[in-house]
Amino acid sequence: ERLLEIFGYYIENTAITFDYEVPPAEQFRSKMERIAERYPFLVIERDGRIEGYAYAGPFVGRAAYGWSCETTVYIAPEARGCGLGGMLYGALERKLREMGITNMYACIGYTENEDGYLTKNSADFHEHMGFAKVGEFRRCGYKFGRWYDMIWMEKIIGEHKYRQSEVRSYSELRGPAAEGDRKRPAGNEKSFWEHVWESADQAKISEYISRLDMSEDPLICFLKERGAVNVCDAGCGCGAYSLKLCRHGFAVSGFDIATEAVAMTKELPSRNGFDAEGFRKADIMSTGFDDGVFDAVVAREILDHLTAKDGAAAVRELLRVTRPGGSVVLTLDDTDPEYESEPHGTSVDGDYLFTGGKWNGMVFHPYSPDDIRTLTGGRCKVTVLPCGSGIAAAIEKEAE
Repeated sequence: ERLLEIFGYYIENTAITFDYEVPPAEQFRSKMERIAERYPFLVIERDGRIEGYAYAGPFVGRAAYGWSCETTVYIAPEARGCGLGGMLYGALERKLREMGITNMYACIGYTENEDGYLTKNSADFHEHMGFAKVGEFRRCGYKFGRWYDMIWMEKIIGEHKYRQSEVRSYSELRGPAAEGDRKRPAGNEKSFWEHVWESADQAKISEYISRLDMSEDPLICFLKERGAVNVCDAGCGCGAYSLKLCRHGFAVSGFDIATEAVAMTKELPSRNGFDAEGFRKADIMSTGFDDGVFDAVVAREILDHLTAKDGAAAVRELLRVTRPGGSVVLTLDDTDPEYESEPHGTSVDGDYLFTGGKWNGMVFHPYSPDDIRTLTGGRCKVTVLPCGSGIAAAIEKEAE
């Protein structure tokens, strides 16, 4: 009922969908069940309430199109702008890659002249998610007494080979446990990094922490020079760097997408006598922290594991939670030579999208110092910091 309520809003109040009438509940349910037999159907909740859903379906329907699919996402109107759509689409894309899908397509209502029924937001969202416009049909949809265009947008997520492996159905991918779930949409999907932290070797993590150099490094020198006190550790991982920041006198909060990582981080500083209550589970594009609450944000090897477009959105979010005159400090990895040999596709933005092997589901985007400057649209000063390998840089938010 909640899914139909969300869909019904867009039918009755917008030209985002060209449907005229809300379908009967049983008809809607049957359609969703048919989709979930072969493709992912994902829902997202916030505070125990469903706030959106996304799914894939066949593209055109003929056999040769089997490696392509059409994707759809709807977010409850009151939950828009919170990053939920990006989270859903990211999870959907990962599952489609695992199935062997190579091409994602979205059919989008479009208009050059925005009105109360249709804006360019959907097209902009898909562009942000890495889609590119590949086709346009002019004045093909008539709704609310007005004519609207329709565009097709495409995203390549897999490698096209001379001998292409067969696409696996989503129910097959999920295994026998899925059989009891085939009559309902799949729940929230976990990210690559959530799976990494779930299976992390605690002995190796403890060894890493014990060997970590806790002396002052160039990032900490920069933070002290800028007079930072309240610092956010973005993507805090096991908490080792959070502990290091604490030991150098900073009041540290932070977040990570993985519940297990947040639990480790809370435990480590508190075990060493520091306050660890300011850590939470959150997505880097929707942290939930108030505007301007931190003097600085540190994001170590995080941005380069997002698509280029998500990286730009993440920088905007990190600058939002940083006070005027504060800084966002980044470190970025060099391209690992193994990245070229592991199964992956490459987006038009240069994102590595891993489709198999030990990094299946991971994203990597290589950066240069000039690339970092473009992330802010030239609105912020970027200072390159000393770094043994990779890149370290500080984005300085303009003072009011």
